[in-house]
Amino acid sequence: MWMLLVLIYGIIKGLREICKKKSLEKNSVTEVLLVYTFLSFLICIPQFPEAKGLTINQYLWVALKAFVIFVAWIAGFKAIKKLPISLCGVLDLSRVLFATVLGVIVLGEKITFCKGLGLLFVSGGLLFLKLNPFEKKEKLSDGESNAPAVPQDEKKSTNSFFIFLAFLSCILNALSGLLDKILMKEMNSSQLLLWYTFF
Repeated sequence: MWMLLVLIYGIIKGLREICKKKSLEKNSVTEVLLVYTFLSFLICIPQFPEAKGLTINQYLWVALKAFVIFVAWIAGFKAIKKLPISLCGVLDLSRVLFATVLGVIVLGEKITFCKGLGLLFVSGGLLFLKLNPFEKKEKLSDGESNAPAVPQDEKKSTNSFFIFLAFLSCILNALSGLLDKILMKEMNSSQLLLWYTFF
């Protein structure tokens, strides 16, 4: 049953990334984020009766989580706007690595053999991103065309910046997940969801 749920989650997440990319074609990151957050808050409003009763300290922690996810979304949306969806999807796997490292360091979780093997595959996949089998073909086609080409150094530095933003988004999302785990010990999901979308 849980495998079916994971599959459904993967399909919905893939569709969400395509929707993000499409929405960013004609709108700025700020506009999309504003609508995205507002709609999320509207969806959470029916949970308000169950979301009351937090202490000031808990509100501050939820506000911190909201700030972390806000920066993560800005970095992630800027990366999605400029990078191919296929690349963003692969880079998003690094979130698993960061979440596991944070879980081991902060929560004292243990890495089992299967988890270690999974992390090894994810790390290997991310390393393969450095290989570009089409680089030679691109250079050949650039040499044959008469159109002025964009300098390779400039293209690489631009891509590197947006790849950095994608990784930053993954690190901050992993940190947000860690905060979820800690905060959910003292509050319910309705409280966390409503107030973090509000902030």
